Amino acid sequence: MPSLLALVASGCLVEYSLPEAVDGGDEADELGEPCDQPFDVCADECVDLRVDEQNCGACGLECELGETCEASVCEPICPDDCDPVTEQCFEGGCECREGLDACEGECVQLETDRAHCGACGEACEEGEACIGGECLAEACEAPFEECGEACTLIELDPFHCGECDWTCLSDELCVDGLCRPFELLESCNTCPCEADCDAELGYLCCTSELLDDDVCVLANACPR
Repeated sequence: MPSLLALVASGCLVEYSLPEAVDGGDEADELGEPCDQPFDVCADECVDLRVDEQNCGACGLECELGETCEASVCEPICPDDCDPVTEQCFEGGCECREGLDACEGECVQLETDRAHCGACGEACEEGEACIGGECLAEACEAPFEECGEACTLIELDPFHCGECDWTCLSDELCVDGLCRPFELLESCNTCPCEADCDAELGYLCCTSELLDDDVCVLANACPR
């Protein structure tokens, strides 16, 4: 109950009430309190910077359209139907992996594909082999090896790596007949880009005629 006081002012009796104390409750107690882990405070809200698309890795860092937040990094939303062997996800869509080109809805190797030799739609004649992107009448001879319809170098071919029909994954290159992981360079356009390639983990900065971009390859030597 409020207290009642009587005062004499200018010969008059004045009565007034003291205001009651305001209880802020739990909301006042929690004001400024940190969020429980793994959440952080962003714009007075508790958010998970690891997966929040409006605050990905840091407050206010928004992912773009077609991206999602994974492990505090904005990553493209990849379709589920990308071919794990011939395609890779790029900016939210399926694209032909490094070293392959899109021809009539397929990802092909223009260096060895008899139906698309050197360019899309350039088919070799009967009895010809596609060698180095050219239709040649000669037989498939060393150092090339015949693998089905392809006359190829098994030291470099990701579809016949080391032996016919041994296929590397879309994030691997064929180096000296072995499938080796690779990563695209992020901030460097032309080798050498040693700062972008983690040498301590064994990555080399590599460029190759088979590749559209320079890459970091986990190998002792670069593909030719």
